[in-house]
Amino acid sequence: MILIYSQHMTPRLQFAAQVIFNHVLKLEMPVNYTDNVGYFLSTKGAKINYSNDALEQGLHIVPSGFLFQLKIKPEFPGITDGQYSKAIFPVEGSKDFTYDPLAAVFYMVSRYEEYLSQETDQYGRFVPDKVFSIQHDFYLKPMVHYWAEEVKDKLSSKFPEFEFPEKSFRALATVDVDNGYAYRGKGSIRTFGAYVKDILRFKFKSAMERTHVITGNKKDPFNYYKFQKKVCTNYGIPLRYFALCASKGEHDHGLDITSISFKKLIRKLRFCGKVGIHPSYASNTDVAILKLEIRALSKILRKRVRHSRQHFIKLKFPDTYRHLISCGIKKDYSMGYPDRPGFRACIAEPYPFYDLEAEEITSLMIVPFQVMDTQYRDYKKMDAISATNSMIDIMEEVKKVSGLFVFVWHDRSFAPWPEYAGWKDGFERMVKSVSE
Repeated sequence: MILIYSQHMTPRLQFAAQVIFNHVLKLEMPVNYTDNVGYFLSTKGAKINYSNDALEQGLHIVPSGFLFQLKIKPEFPGITDGQYSKAIFPVEGSKDFTYDPLAAVFYMVSRYEEYLSQETDQYGRFVPDKVFSIQHDFYLKPMVHYWAEEVKDKLSSKFPEFEFPEKSFRALATVDVDNGYAYRGKGSIRTFGAYVKDILRFKFKSAMERTHVITGNKKDPFNYYKFQKKVCTNYGIPLRYFALCASKGEHDHGLDITSISFKKLIRKLRFCGKVGIHPSYASNTDVAILKLEIRALSKILRKRVRHSRQHFIKLKFPDTYRHLISCGIKKDYSMGYPDRPGFRACIAEPYPFYDLEAEEITSLMIVPFQVMDTQYRDYKKMDAISATNSMIDIMEEVKKVSGLFVFVWHDRSFAPWPEYAGWKDGFERMVKSVSE
């Protein structure tokens, strides 16, 4: 048992402790709390004194005060040195810690800074350039793990009889199915329109390829789902798909969800790996549309859809997660940046969503990803080999802390077209690298 003494019990404190001990350090037992100093001193076992008072017993962490607040306001957490990394929320008065690791974890994992930022890009997404974690490069490493490790080691030093479980590195390959196919299953009207565009743009090679695919004489350029399954199976890496199941729109270009082609594709994906929903661009601000998409995919799969990743990584706090919860989603895999690799919440483990406006821990689990093909190809303009080298470097950061490494590819990245040269091989190289 771990017992935390604090004169102020708040959901923020409980959430931070839960993330550190249950989700990062993998303790299966719940953390206990008390505001009774007598009970704290008389209780045996591993203990943390989270107060300004230097008590005789327990690991002493001086509160910064951040976890005792019940409002959202601009906050500069400050920077200091921890034992294993840079840290935030420096404090004085403890021989054990020069900073408040509980506040540090809460600040990053709750995405506190995103609630305060109003700047958005052309797609209505959060622009991170001016926030603390980006400006000070905290997003480049899973900082939460280093702070948790310091808590673990200092607690173990004071209470050597208390044992923490061994942790291990894991990986998950994911594919976002934005299109399904390049040519197949588009319907007569869309196919005719595509032919017209090809001809007007003098893309005769594309028109011929489309004809060969539609007539069954050639494989669709995006149809590499069996390849993905084979690679992941060979190296023992789990594979998960997120399928766009939406009406066609400006930013939603998937197959007609009522078509036979789409239904067959979804059943093929289910054979290759687990399938979740890729909520459309249009559904991000309309929960009614989101419910229809989840219901449609569930009907095809003949099971309730519980996992999701936002199309365009269109994630707004707390609205997006509230919508997902209301639709029965249990895990979301959108926690990452669309334009850069790294650790958006400075953590490489699943953890529960904390609704900062409601000040409550929710049932929705967040599964962060660290790297995505489009971050490198579309934003950094990097070739597949250089990009994969960078991805492996980030994977090594996750391995150091025995976390969960999640990487993202898109269906179009497997196409044998010049603009996607090397990305199919890059996927296999990534899968192989994480298994070594």
